[in-house]
Amino acid sequence: MRHWVLTYNAMLPIIIICGTFLVFAAMGAFLLEFGNDDERFNGMLAVCFSILGLGTTLILYNRFSRKRKAFVRLREISRMFEIEEAGNMINRLQELISADRICEMHDILYFLLARAYQVDENIDLAKKMYKIAGNFWLARNNLAVILLGEMDFEGAVDELRKAISLNPAEAILYHQLAWTLQHMDEPVLARKVLETARSHVLHHKLINENIRLVLDDEMVEIPALPSRISFFQF
Repeated sequence: MRHWVLTYNAMLPIIIICGTFLVFAAMGAFLLEFGNDDERFNGMLAVCFSILGLGTTLILYNRFSRKRKAFVRLREISRMFEIEEAGNMINRLQELISADRICEMHDILYFLLARAYQVDENIDLAKKMYKIAGNFWLARNNLAVILLGEMDFEGAVDELRKAISLNPAEAILYHQLAWTLQHMDEPVLARKVLETARSHVLHHKLINENIRLVLDDEMVEIPALPSRISFFQF
């Protein structure tokens, strides 16, 4: 029953919009058939406008529907990490990639595959998949975390800067970049990163506290990922 209600709620605006265009098309057809020369011209415009609007609406709805289904599918897959082994998840994700069933979520799909490889302790393949998913900021962030574990601070800085360019409003990226720069003995750059974050991030309390820590030659505190992205938590 809930499925039918959700389907009805999703389809109702489309039905109304398409119905409106069909009414305009009918009015235009009536003018073309029974109107004078000026009315026929207006009728032709109404018919053309209605056909264009109807086609555009259906195309946009089809794209939205595909993305919605893809997101629901990816959400189901992500939840499987809690109950299935990483090896099974890798096989499921590889099958989806091969079948190209959810191409609308390409980067997130490869991100989940990289996460599965990471859980399976196959770090080299995890890094490769994170790079393929490079247009997703959290993939860049996770790759930076792996590079930090390998003591590749310069590589981690590059990945974090790319992640910030993809999502300049995410506070954790600035904190992590500042923390990495401190390990590279670059406190001035670390402070600049945090000061830059003030103009992009809404919550300044921890940013201001971390600036004080840098000035006192103490390590920046890295917060946990916010709950709103726990669905793709690393």
